[in-house]
Amino acid sequence: MIAPGSMQLEGTLDQFPLDELIELAVGTMVTGVIEIGSGGTLGTIFCRDGRLYHVSTRNHASFDALCELFAEHSAPFRFVSGITSDTITLWHDPYILVSQAKEQAQRWQQVREYIHDLNLVPILLDKSARASVQISESTWPILAVVDGQRSIAEMAMILGQVPLEVCVGLCELQQQGVIMFATRPAAGPETRPLQTTGAAFFKRVALANTESSQSSSF
Repeated sequence: MIAPGSMQLEGTLDQFPLDELIELAVGTMVTGVIEIGSGGTLGTIFCRDGRLYHVSTRNHASFDALCELFAEHSAPFRFVSGITSDTITLWHDPYILVSQAKEQAQRWQQVREYIHDLNLVPILLDKSARASVQISESTWPILAVVDGQRSIAEMAMILGQVPLEVCVGLCELQQQGVIMFATRPAAGPETRPLQTTGAAFFKRVALANTESSQSSSF
């Protein structure tokens, strides 16, 4: 319920970007709530005296919720002054939070061009044994748990990493032709993915390198 005397600002995020909206609320030291979506259907951002202290969406709370809202670029918003929440999920500097959330939302946007669902299953491909494959150090642990059965979400839990970092590594592997994504392990005869583990991939690469060295010595 809107308290008597509350002031409101309405618009859309394509007219008034979320980072500018938050920075304005913080800079003017206001107390109130930013509702994203009609009636806050997508999420809410609470601020008090120049601080962000609670953000929530249907799926997340705290920083993850803020990142989710930064992925919205044209949703309607409404700021209502004087509205508060008893819940506190954020404590850090608001400008740092905004910068980090905006960056993470941009990374998610890039990832979603290749991965639209964390329930997808990465599967190793035959051509992954090529010696020309270049994999970054941070991606090796991700490759090691690819077994053609685990979903991306399950891999993130096993690795103890946030799903975004796992997705970034998997995109690197997919772009080099090391893996493909499937909704289930089975695939058609054209792609013929290997039902094997990432550890087996290491052995194939090592063998390919050995064979390449032996050939070049003749």
